[in-house]
Amino acid sequence: MVTGELYGEESQTCRAQDLHSFLKVGRDFSAWFKNRVEKYGFEEGRDYSPVLGNIPDGRGKPRIDYHISLDMAKELSMIENNDMGRQVRRYFIEVEKRARQLLEDQANQVQPIEQVKKRIKDTGSFKFMKILQEQSHKIAKQLSQESDPVVRYNLHCQLRQVNGALGIPTLPFAQCAPPAGSLAE
Repeated sequence: MVTGELYGEESQTCRAQDLHSFLKVGRDFSAWFKNRVEKYGFEEGRDYSPVLGNIPDGRGKPRIDYHISLDMAKELSMIENNDMGRQVRRYFIEVEKRARQLLEDQANQVQPIEQVKKRIKDTGSFKFMKILQEQSHKIAKQLSQESDPVVRYNLHCQLRQVNGALGIPTLPFAQCAPPAGSLAE
C-alpha cells in the first residue's frame, strides 16, 4: 500500500501495476487498466490518480502508473476472470462470513437484563442500562441489514457510543460487513 491523493485528500491506495501483477492478468497493463476504467465507470480523482512511474517505457519516457483506492482494487480483483480473481472472490466471501458472525456474536454479547439487575441495585441506573442495551441491540441489527455505506458508518458510530457507555467492545467498522448482495460490497 502507498499513500496517494484521492478526493483531494491523502488516503491509503495501492499501485495499479502491483495489482495487475498480483492478479496475473495476461494483457498489457495499460490496455487492461483503460478497459477496466471505461467498462466499470471508475473516476479519476475519486477511484484512481495517475502518477509517473520509475520505469521508463520503450521510448525512454517514464511510464504512467496509477494509485487506486482500496475499494477500486477490491472491485478489480473480484471482477478478474482468472484463477487469482477466483481466489480473491473466495477470500472476500470468507471474510464477509466471519465479519457477519462477529457482528452477530457482538449483538448477542449484550448482557441479559437479569444479570444487569443483579449487578445494579439503583433503579435509575438500571433503567438507563436497560435502555442502552435495547438501543445497542437495535442499532447492531440495523447495521447488519443496511447497505448504504454512509448510513452504515453513522450506525456504527452510534453503536460504538452506546456500547462504550455499556462498557462492551465494538468491532471496527471495516470488519462490519454489509448485507450479502448489497451494492456496498
